[in-house]
Order: sequence, then C-alpha cells, then structure tokens
Amino acid sequence: MIDTIYVEDELKENANAEDIIRRINPKNLILCESYKEVFNKKSQNFKLQKKKPSLILAKKKITFYWKSQRNIQLVVKKIFIFHICLTVFMTVVIAFYRVCLILQIMLYL
Repeated sequence: MIDTIYVEDELKENANAEDIIRRINPKNLILCESYKEVFNKKSQNFKLQKKKPSLILAKKKITFYWKSQRNIQLVVKKIFIFHICLTVFMTVVIAFYRVCLILQIMLYL
C-alpha cells in the first residue's frame, strides 16, 4: 500500500522509526532534512495522494512563544480589567448622580 516513506535526518537512527520502516518495508526510502520539504499545502494534489499514499516520519519540534505575543496578551488583560473597572466606576457615578437628583427634587418640594 505505502510505497514511499520520507524520513527526517534526525530520525534515521531512531528505534521507533526503524521499527516502522521494517514493518512497512517500502520500495523507496527518502531522507530529508525537514518534513516541510515534502509537505507543501499549496502544491498538493489530493487525487494523486489518494492513489499513491506516502508516509512521513518527522520529529515534533518545540514551538516557542514570541515575547511580544505574551506582552500583547498581558496588555489585552490589563485593558479588559481597566474596562471592567471603568464600567463599575461609571455605574457608581450614575447611581450617585441619580440619588443627588432625587434629593434635589425632594428639597424643592
């Protein structure tokens, strides 16, 4: 079924990868530096992939946060908290204003 297996260079001596290769016993074994050399979303042909499926053995890379992304999240949280505080403050001010109006009306009566 699977004729071709693409293996990242980092995994060519990995025990699990060797076990998978031995079990499948492909006709073609292709080494590549990164799975991105083979897997390209823009130039994929779905029908061809279904006719001749291949397997890619790749190592999961650790993804890192950008410091700026974390800072943006903190700024958004601060803005959200400020918005909540401002809303509560304005609610209190409006309530106080209404009480003052009621007291003025009562004084004039």
